[in-house]
Amino acid sequence: MSNMSECTICYERDNDFRNITSNCSHQAVVCVKCVNEYIKNRSNEKQIFNIPCPTNGCNKLMERHDIKNFATKEVFEKYDELIFKIAIQRFPEFRWCKAPCGAGQIHIGKDKTPVVICESCGVESCYNHDVVWHADQTCKEYDMKNKKSDFVTKNYISRETRGCPGCSIPIVKNGGCDHITCTKCGHQFCWLCLQTHPLHKPTCGKLRKWGRWVAKFSFLSCSRTTYLDS
Repeated sequence: MSNMSECTICYERDNDFRNITSNCSHQAVVCVKCVNEYIKNRSNEKQIFNIPCPTNGCNKLMERHDIKNFATKEVFEKYDELIFKIAIQRFPEFRWCKAPCGAGQIHIGKDKTPVVICESCGVESCYNHDVVWHADQTCKEYDMKNKKSDFVTKNYISRETRGCPGCSIPIVKNGGCDHITCTKCGHQFCWLCLQTHPLHKPTCGKLRKWGRWVAKFSFLSCSRTTYLDS
């Protein structure tokens, strides 16, 4: 504990300041409440294994005991649950149940016995395709039926979507501005040039040239010109 000091994040005066990590050598200048909120916001699949000290200029990573020292019970339980889910998903034989029971298990039989029966709710799913079990089809028949639709889907993804620079998940843009926030990893980027926001701001203009529309987009970190047939 220290005397009443001003938090460098919320600027409120508090007396509950602690060293963020055991490796931090700087003065504790971020209050416990702000550190907890910081951990909560960083607890996603992309950043959960790489949560640095929130103090400006410090890059020491917070370990599990550091997280527990600052997080509320609710935030820490969410953090721990996500850590477990990410860890267990690294087993190639692990499959989540396709029903909303939230359970998952390691399937010993692998592709030789592709029917995975959930130990929690009993729903059957396919080990090979990670879908609800296709009872009227073998895995080979399922592949043949979906080969054409997969081709169409891949063409659509290639034509209509862009991969998030943060996690690579395909994103479809249905109108709105070009400032995109990925709903999976939270990464913010520009739809036009895929540069990270808010490192630049768009200043868009259109002009007519040589019988074609020229749409020019200028950014602090990029410049892109797109020609559109009139």
